[in-house]
Amino acid sequence: MNQAQQRTQSPQQVMHQLCTQTQSLIDIAEQESQALVQNDLLAFAVLQDEKESLSTRYQNTAQTFQDRLNEFRNVNQISITRLEKLQEELRTASEENNVLLQRIEQGAKTAIKTGTENAYTFGTSDRATFPTRQTGSGDYCSHETEGR
Repeated sequence: MNQAQQRTQSPQQVMHQLCTQTQSLIDIAEQESQALVQNDLLAFAVLQDEKESLSTRYQNTAQTFQDRLNEFRNVNQISITRLEKLQEELRTASEENNVLLQRIEQGAKTAIKTGTENAYTFGTSDRATFPTRQTGSGDYCSHETEGR
């Protein structure tokens, strides 16, 4: 629903939309968390389009709320308290997911650094020997097979 349509809704309807959209964002955050815990980055990536679309709708509804703030002062206190609790739950879920993402990012950086260091060490060590081609044999082999 666009903002023009939301302007014609009652404050209770807009509040209900905000609560529903917030709960949907919480559900997506929980799915993201599961994907991150299971290291299923494909599932995590798929959720991003849905989250972006829902976030846009939520922002539009929240803007309607802001634009009509005086009208919302008379909304049932139970609804306001429910929305506040949902928003706190969403904030917590988002922060937890950010921590998981930071751990994954740090793990990837560590793996890349270790891999790079290992490649450098291997490439610069005296242990590195490469096969040579024996004349006429067509085979690549070490010097040990010259006597065959």
